[in-house]
Amino acid sequence: MFDADSIELSITGAIKKNTLPAIRGEWATWLESFKASELETDEDFTAASLFVTECKRVETRLDEIRENALKGQVFKAIKELEEMKETTRQKRLEFDRAVSTRKDKLKAEAIQRAVADISAKLASLEYKQAIDVDGALRAAIKGKSAIAKMQEAMVQASAEIETVANAYCARFKALSGTVAGIYQAANEPATDSELDLLVRTHFEMAPEHAKLILGQKKVARDQAALDAAKAKPTEIPAAPVPAAAPVNAVPSMPADMPVKTMRFTALFKTDRPSYIKANLEAMGAQAVTFEESK
Repeated sequence: MFDADSIELSITGAIKKNTLPAIRGEWATWLESFKASELETDEDFTAASLFVTECKRVETRLDEIRENALKGQVFKAIKELEEMKETTRQKRLEFDRAVSTRKDKLKAEAIQRAVADISAKLASLEYKQAIDVDGALRAAIKGKSAIAKMQEAMVQASAEIETVANAYCARFKALSGTVAGIYQAANEPATDSELDLLVRTHFEMAPEHAKLILGQKKVARDQAALDAAKAKPTEIPAAPVPAAAPVNAVPSMPADMPVKTMRFTALFKTDRPSYIKANLEAMGAQAVTFEESK
């Protein structure tokens, strides 16, 4: 590394000692030895991170030397120091961008791999909970600059997501079984999709909602039966009609006796007028009618 402390200025109105000319070449060689375009391996980027830190330290030290030189009004030395500082700054920014770009790329690739891994595990579950995997992993690595720390945080976050997803799946199965049992006990048919929707919508409250739904269905059936009973006319069983009593034989008439149509009027005391009517018709009466006597 370049040692900025090797620059010495002793000023008493004129520069008595100035190592800048000799040191400047060493400084330039040091900067040129690092090339952002040649960063490839993890080791390269680790060294680049250290180089960025060292550049910042050199900038700070050059500022201090400049301030000391200003007191002696040695403008040439000041100008040279300012040029060195700016060149160092530009080099640092170049490497800082390269390191940041590399870090962002590694971060994005790590998140992508972690999301794919945990998503594949969650896909095998029978019942899946809606989880923002990408958002959870990004939240886990927020504020962590080191790739190793990011990776460690994502591994832990992935394990937590998997644990939560497995617990949800197990609980979903248990609730589905409970709800199915409630429907079976009530002899009420239900499809698997209906039960799944009920559990997915109400989850822990699904059994209570199932009971409520079945109760409403029973009330609706009972009300429909009651309405049908009210709408149907009441049938009063007819009183049994006693067998007609034998009618007295009508005396036979001579064959040559002329037949005439005659109207007879009679009063009967009875609670069965139809019985009297039937007997009269049996004797040959026609158009038999009756009315209640007042």
